[in-house]
Amino acid sequence: MLFVIVANNIRLINKYVLVYVMAFLFVQVALSIAHSDFTYISFTVACLFSFISLFYSYKFIGINKLVNTFINIMLFCLLLSSITSVLSVLGLIDYVSVFNNPDGRESYNFILSFTNSLLVTPNGYFIRASGFFDEPGTLAYFASFAFFLNEIRKGSFKVSLSIAALTVLSTWSLAFIIVIGFYFIISALFNKKYTLYVCALSVILGGLLLVASNTDTDLSKRVMRLTVDRLSLSDDGKLKGDNRSGPMLVALDNIQQSPVFGLGRSDQHVNGYAGANIFTPFARDGVVGGLIYYSPFIILIVCSILKCRRFDGYMSSKEFVAIVCIGLNLLQRPNLNAGFEMIIMFVLAYAIYGNKRMIQ
Repeated sequence: MLFVIVANNIRLINKYVLVYVMAFLFVQVALSIAHSDFTYISFTVACLFSFISLFYSYKFIGINKLVNTFINIMLFCLLLSSITSVLSVLGLIDYVSVFNNPDGRESYNFILSFTNSLLVTPNGYFIRASGFFDEPGTLAYFASFAFFLNEIRKGSFKVSLSIAALTVLSTWSLAFIIVIGFYFIISALFNKKYTLYVCALSVILGGLLLVASNTDTDLSKRVMRLTVDRLSLSDDGKLKGDNRSGPMLVALDNIQQSPVFGLGRSDQHVNGYAGANIFTPFARDGVVGGLIYYSPFIILIVCSILKCRRFDGYMSSKEFVAIVCIGLNLLQRPNLNAGFEMIIMFVLAYAIYGNKRMIQ
């Protein structure tokens, strides 16, 4: 049905968007042939449905409704996850089942939320909730998109604060804390209202960490391992929380072996550089394929430049800082796989540019 709708409205799509979609799909098919790997075809089909879903949302639902729905769903998921985190540490809720994620890690079902990070405490469990995602970091990753979408569209600041607070409470994601903290600090330079929130959040987090550092319990040690300890140096001079540099170096070596077409999707698991690794797309798909993979974020930057040209260099401080923070987030979790990550990046580009030239 979606294909029929798109076919009947194909001339309504901007020609530049059509060229981009065709180029994106062509590269994936070429990589499938070059590596004799049909998983590229599966990825191509998933990307195609992402493009169709984006067009369908714009044409029949509206971008604003799509954004509102996404933010409300994320708020609901974060609220349930936060409730689960609080009730579990108080011993008022228990998991009802245990299962293995596709990556082999155990996950616990608390009905209101899931988690694959659980510590038994004297009264209950200290968990990093993952909502209905595979891990806490993924929940925090999507929560950051909701946060920046709300900020860029100039939504209620209470909603932004709620997203930030609930994400920290439920996931304890250090990457999220750093990225959102950076956003608040830089925004405070342009807008004084952020200064109060930066000071308040700093006092609250600082107080919690001070209490944890001076308390000798399994819970306090877990909190310290998730935060301060990950930023400390190990005996070899590396950050204790660094689980990225090793796979990145492996991926860089593999890029040199086949810079044009890469080594294919199966090789990334054999050589151990798959996962949250910014160089994986280049090692897997080559330079052109890597650029195509990151093209949604590149388009976001291009739309920002076009907006500056259109409005004689004007871009709001919120938009500029948000783009920088989204880029920082991609450094530690470069997930732009076919699906909502791709759709939401185009929605961000649309929100930045502020008109209908992307799809018209």
